[in-house]
Amino acid sequence: EGGVVAASALATLTRFPAVAARVVSHVGTLPALVRALRAPFERRGGARDKLSRRKSIGGDPVAVATASLAAHAASAIGNIASHPAAANFLATSASHGGVTHALLTLLRHDAPYDARGMALAACRNVLLTRAGRRAATRENGFVLALTTRLMDGDARERIAAAAGLVNLTSDASCLDDIARRGGGGGGGSRELG
Repeated sequence: EGGVVAASALATLTRFPAVAARVVSHVGTLPALVRALRAPFERRGGARDKLSRRKSIGGDPVAVATASLAAHAASAIGNIASHPAAANFLATSASHGGVTHALLTLLRHDAPYDARGMALAACRNVLLTRAGRRAATRENGFVLALTTRLMDGDARERIAAAAGLVNLTSDASCLDDIARRGGGGGGGSRELG
């Protein structure tokens, strides 16, 4: 429960450029946000945690908390990526690939609505940076996940997915990479949940 409150506060505070820059410069913050993004899909007791699935989330406080944690972490990453100084640090940090992979996990699986919506918004902002676009084209199935949300998502998800695809394809070298790798890593045969 404390993690959800902290992530919520971080998501709110990272709306301010100075705070976003401070957050990304603090050692350990980005890896913690990446772990929070993956919270709904962590393994517990050797079995995949299916509590975050929409059908069972309603009455389970653990599932609600992990979905909320992931949504707030995605919101914080999206806020960080929307400020140029912080976005550049985020984009060049060693954990950036972990960020795009964790966001992809939320897009690809049957993530709770709020978490997936925040992940799409974060993708849109992360893809504004050159390093973010490059990391996304190297992730297997990233373009496919965005395209799937464009086709199957609700109106808010479609808008965020379209903006992410526009940001991704604004870089000619990314277009070449997508064409060469078949949709950002050949994830075309994977199911997206």
